[in-house]
Amino acid sequence: MKFHNVLNDILGNKTKVKLLRAFFTYPEKEFTESELQRIAGIPQASVHRNVKYLLENGLLDRKRIGKANLYLLNKEHILYPLLNSGFEGEKNILIELKKMIAGIVRSPPEVEMAILFGSIIKGMERADSDIDIFIVCKGDKSQLEEKLKDLITFTQSKFGNPVSLLIKHYEELEDLKARSIYKELKKGEVIFKREGFEW
Repeated sequence: MKFHNVLNDILGNKTKVKLLRAFFTYPEKEFTESELQRIAGIPQASVHRNVKYLLENGLLDRKRIGKANLYLLNKEHILYPLLNSGFEGEKNILIELKKMIAGIVRSPPEVEMAILFGSIIKGMERADSDIDIFIVCKGDKSQLEEKLKDLITFTQSKFGNPVSLLIKHYEELEDLKARSIYKELKKGEVIFKREGFEW
């Protein structure tokens, strides 16, 4: 194990991060290289090379059963708590985004429903992807836009992504069904819905 700038080598390499994510997602599991290849979506040669690196640096332990090598996390490693905290935090980012949006859109009584949709829900986002939020409202849309400025400002400052709000009056929903975006919205996740509102 290196003792200086060790995270550069571990976290500066997407393949190592993908492998570690598999191990931290299933911390009790013992993996073969072929299982890691399938779960992490990494070519076999890359799995072999990077598992060797993680093994040499003590982050993994190896068991031999017959001719098979099984790899598992070394939970005694000095970096285990740090990496575990990082991967747990990574899982919670989307949950926190949903909670935050739901908390903000719940306040204005005009909001009937909010849906998070687009690349973030599909898991295909880039670092600069918009946070796409669809809101169904009753009442004046322009007043609601004013009330939701905090949502845009707060979300952008906390997550760093631009927010794209699509606000429609509930009477406009029928017309929306004929547009291509309707399919995207149906694939989205309802993060807030006022009781009694039908979608």
